[in-house]
Amino acid sequence: MMFGHLFFASKLWAQNKCIYTLINRPQEIAQIVREDAFEQWGIWERTLNHYDHGQRGHEIIMLTRLHVPLNETRIEYIPGMGTPALWRLIGPQQQTRPWLNNMYDNTNENPFRDYPRSSAMPAQMSASRSMILQGELRGYTVKMGTDRPAGDYGGVQPKKAIMTEEVKLAVRRSRFIHEIDTKIGESPHLAVLKDVALVAHHERPYGYVIRDNRLLDSGNYYIPAFSIPFVGHAIAALHKADLGEFWGLHYAKALGRAKALFLLRYGLQLTNPNTQNILVEVDRNLMPTGRIVFRDMTDTDYIVGVSDRLGFHEEMIKDEREAMPPVSELKPYTSLSFAGFNDGGSRGDRPGAVPTELVNLRPAYMSENSTYGQGVVSWIELHNNAYIETLSQELGVPVEHTPLRQATSRMAVTYESLKTPQVQ
Repeated sequence: MMFGHLFFASKLWAQNKCIYTLINRPQEIAQIVREDAFEQWGIWERTLNHYDHGQRGHEIIMLTRLHVPLNETRIEYIPGMGTPALWRLIGPQQQTRPWLNNMYDNTNENPFRDYPRSSAMPAQMSASRSMILQGELRGYTVKMGTDRPAGDYGGVQPKKAIMTEEVKLAVRRSRFIHEIDTKIGESPHLAVLKDVALVAHHERPYGYVIRDNRLLDSGNYYIPAFSIPFVGHAIAALHKADLGEFWGLHYAKALGRAKALFLLRYGLQLTNPNTQNILVEVDRNLMPTGRIVFRDMTDTDYIVGVSDRLGFHEEMIKDEREAMPPVSELKPYTSLSFAGFNDGGSRGDRPGAVPTELVNLRPAYMSENSTYGQGVVSWIELHNNAYIETLSQELGVPVEHTPLRQATSRMAVTYESLKTPQVQ
């Protein structure tokens, strides 16, 4: 697929040097990505999440659509978000409401599984339990309970059929984040994909969540972090940059900064920042913009000492009522954000892995056979330093922290006093 004329001035900051690269090579870029950035994101998602499916994992599948009694469902949504097509999907129709079934669910958890099918709608597989909607619903995904999140070829995971956390928290947390974004403006360093609607059974923890992914259809490319071992080599080579320096700057450091700003912006801590829940924004030139995108806000906790000083006390009380009390210890959960990087060649259709010395949980070391020369700094160290330095800079106070615990790669940070942060 041919690209239009591309000519961008990009700059890569590494080791206090500014390296300019002029890219006017559309054919080389076309060898790495498709022109349709949203379509390319879906390909990256499926390649890693459904690698056992082969070509079948990329096929269009048909979601079963039912009409169920209105009084047996409930709905939550974020006012002002969404398109007319979305509201046609989830809105009431006379005395019924549309309900989507996951065709791979073999459990009895779905209270409407035996209802007759009224229609079908096209979708493609994405991450665990999620489907990418098509046509007029392009830009949205739907997450549904199923015991087979990877479809026919995946293993059975009974717990995935229950949507307890999603039913309790998905839209409420996203609504809160949307309110903050509306009040203080978008951040140039981070973004959140929001769960904009929930349709659930009125009593049981079962339903489906609609996520607004239209940001991913805005023209830039969005690389799931788990794809860095596959596409990261080619992108660094495109910019004539060293793999370790390029992604150390544009993933490890940018992510550490984004996690800290997420905390100071929303008073929340990401408790499962795995490589599936993180995306790196890159422009049409495949140069990272500096913005990290997070998703799956059900895996977040309020932090005592931060959220209350930001004035989010009522939100903390809501969590406590749901048996989700706020926590006091900060943990960037570093190891989750680099999981699988050094065995990347075992999955996907692009060979490659990140050298062990870059993602080892111990302090950076050099192996005898390393090709990266002396002085390599691990991405783990870059990430953790960026996290701590951003907290210190934004708060204007020194931050005391304990060393990393090798076994879990967690960092504990405590505050004796905080001033109200003002961050973008």
